[in-house]
Amino acid sequence: NPSMGAGEMIEDSVYVVYNGSANQFTLNQLKSGSDYLIHVFPYKGLVCEENYTPISLSSTLTTPLCTDCPYLISALINPCAENCIQEGLNELLFFNSASFSFLTDTSEFKIYYKGSSNNLLNQNMQANPSLVNGLNNLLDCPTLFIDATVPATIPNNSIVLLCNSSICLNDIDKSILCSLPLVYVLSCESSEWNPNGEFLNSGYGSQQFILDFSNVSTSCILNYSYIPNDIPQVDGSFIQFSQQGGSMISHSIEANCNSTIIPLPLLWGDFTIKSTIEGRKLEWSTLSENDNLGFSIERADNSTIFSSIGWIGSKGNSITGFDYFYLDMEDINGIFYYRLKQTDYNGISTTSPTISIEHFQPISISQRLKTLVIEGEISDINLISIYSIDAQHIESYTLSTNKDLISLNLDDIKSGIYIIQFTGLKKSIIKRFYWR
Repeated sequence: NPSMGAGEMIEDSVYVVYNGSANQFTLNQLKSGSDYLIHVFPYKGLVCEENYTPISLSSTLTTPLCTDCPYLISALINPCAENCIQEGLNELLFFNSASFSFLTDTSEFKIYYKGSSNNLLNQNMQANPSLVNGLNNLLDCPTLFIDATVPATIPNNSIVLLCNSSICLNDIDKSILCSLPLVYVLSCESSEWNPNGEFLNSGYGSQQFILDFSNVSTSCILNYSYIPNDIPQVDGSFIQFSQQGGSMISHSIEANCNSTIIPLPLLWGDFTIKSTIEGRKLEWSTLSENDNLGFSIERADNSTIFSSIGWIGSKGNSITGFDYFYLDMEDINGIFYYRLKQTDYNGISTTSPTISIEHFQPISISQRLKTLVIEGEISDINLISIYSIDAQHIESYTLSTNKDLISLNLDDIKSGIYIIQFTGLKKSIIKRFYWR
């Protein structure tokens, strides 16, 4: 039976969930943040005889928390046509990859716009060097823009810009783009993305975005909705969403179409934890803050049931963000999980990715003659990538064994500022370093 728990019980709390001959089966109704034991075995089905073959397959499946799923940040709903001439050439979506990394050279995720029909927005993702170079050449803009199809993997907790391959950014206030440290750019040439505007004349019925990462994670499918009647049908309409999906939380409109992509109350930076003599020290940073009230520090001993153990107030509004720390001095032993719940003055909350005491230790970088020395808790790092400050990929290093010290010979690179990215199964860390 395809419904969980509705099959024939063969022993206490063990059920036959599906009985048939299909080569593929999708299990629905799985709970977020739960462990499942999946056992697959062939059954000959002979009459009057239980005949199970000895060959079988067992695996444990852990479903993610909804707060760990990739989520939409904001969207340009009505296209602008001031300097771009043609309607629909400056529609864009921003999303955060949260706790998951994914490939851009395969269809590992889907975004649908559900209006009169389902329209896939990310078909045929392709390199767009002119767009990326143009963004990196913006005056007084420290943001590093990376063509997401060049490094084929977008790390977790990354900000991604998804746009039409013919995008025109002339009519958009790019100040918020320049307050982000790193943005991956996905340009797509989709037959389903209407060149005259996917969101053009969207009508007054309830509309939906569907962000589907089910190929990357077993249950990351989030729905977002907005009612166009609440958004006047004029050029330059933006909407924002919360991390958990659902209805829009705010929108903005400027008649002249010089709209600003309004940031969420907070953009997350690094979130790390380490053991000290005094206790477990949590350190986190924000990339920008706007009307943020503060942070509730939450802890759990099984990664699913969290309780608040402390509160840290916001340091104020900032386009560059702040650094924070919290010391958990309770005398306890074991593996514990931590997350931050941020709340703004309007009561809207977002939640950070979940980390544990086993991960996210600091990484130190130093130069010794012509060698870059990397030390710290890097046992789960499997890829190191180095970029120039103008987003040009220089070198990547694949790590096959666990190490606590790595030495890279950089004899061939010139003096200057560089970006180094550490990528692992459960984390991604980006740092800048000066090479002389």
